[in-house]
Amino acid sequence: MEDNITLILHHGGCLERDEYQRLNYVRGEFCVWEKMGVDVLCLWDIEKMVKHCRGYLKVSKMWYLNPFKGAEDDLNICLNPLTTDKHFLDMVKVARANGNEVQIYAHHVVDTSEVEIVPLSSEEREELERAMKNL
Repeated sequence: MEDNITLILHHGGCLERDEYQRLNYVRGEFCVWEKMGVDVLCLWDIEKMVKHCRGYLKVSKMWYLNPFKGAEDDLNICLNPLTTDKHFLDMVKVARANGNEVQIYAHHVVDTSEVEIVPLSSEEREELERAMKNL
């Protein structure tokens, strides 16, 4: 049995429905990680790989594609959650059944919160200036 799989990590996009209500992953990119040893790979490693693709800070959701005959491109049917060790083991089985290759789709959290800048008081500024002079 092959101990290595290839991960195709789709990232930077989002899931959207088209006019026919089919689910599509749009505006994304992908990274390919080849010869990944399934005996040493875990769910957290995959999350780190996805983050590494573009320097993401957080991955909120991941799915893997389990293609069904006749519906290979239908994400409504073929996407499965990738959140537990059981999901991970199922994903490895899917990869082995598909030429040791599996596609993973990621959704990222984008931090849109604004940073509030609070000005220093006169006393705080003077204390900071004194401390800087003493360096």
